[in-house]
Amino acid sequence: MYARLTTYRYAVGDQSAVDAADPEATGQEVLRLLTDQEGCRGAWMCAPQDSQTETVFFSLWDTQEQAEAAGDRARPGMLAVLERSQTQLTAPPEARVLVVEAAADRTGAAT
Repeated sequence: MYARLTTYRYAVGDQSAVDAADPEATGQEVLRLLTDQEGCRGAWMCAPQDSQTETVFFSLWDTQEQAEAAGDRARPGMLAVLERSQTQLTAPPEARVLVVEAAADRTGAAT
C-alpha cells in the first residue's frame, strides 16, 4: 500500500473563496477526483490549523504506479475547481508518495 500527500498553497485570501463557496461540497468534489480512480483506498482533505493558505490531500493506493499517476489524472478536475472558485496557486502542488510499512485499525488489528 502507498500513501500520497499533496500540498496546495494558495495566495493569501484565496482559500476564503473556496470556503465561501461551500467547503464541504468543494472538498467532496475534489476527493471524488481521487476516490473514483482505480486503486484508491480512501482520500482525506486536511488543513493546518495555523495556515489559511494551504490544503493537504492524503490518499491511500494499492500500487506505487497508481499513487504516482493520481495527480495527473485528477489535475483537469482540480484546475476546474480552482478556476470556478477563482483561487490562484502560489506554486505547483507538491506531492510525495510514501510506502505504508505498517497499518492498524481502531482495534489495533493489522490492516
